[in-house]
Amino acid sequence: MFTTQEVIKGVNNISQQEQELIKAYLQGAIYCWCNTERKYDTFYARDFLGGNNTFWEGTPVETLYNHYLQVGNGNHDYAFSEAAKAAGRLLKSVLNDDKRIFEVM
Repeated sequence: MFTTQEVIKGVNNISQQEQELIKAYLQGAIYCWCNTERKYDTFYARDFLGGNNTFWEGTPVETLYNHYLQVGNGNHDYAFSEAAKAAGRLLKSVLNDDKRIFEVM
């Protein structure tokens, strides 16, 4: 749940089941974040999906990457960028449905 009214955008071209798996994966990342000493620190989607966490193979996020890799004719940079944006939209949806309160910066 957010402290402000937020626009929640969907993700097209992957199944509802795939979206739910990605959202569960992201929910787990949020739980891990909130149960550490950093629980009061600001976090971004990149904290869960970027930097040391860009190896998506075997995770539900790989579905997004593979979709955009196909759409982008094998262009890794395009696929990574678009998959990260779509995952960010799904993360926002997860935060919106969460019982805890999140503030958008």
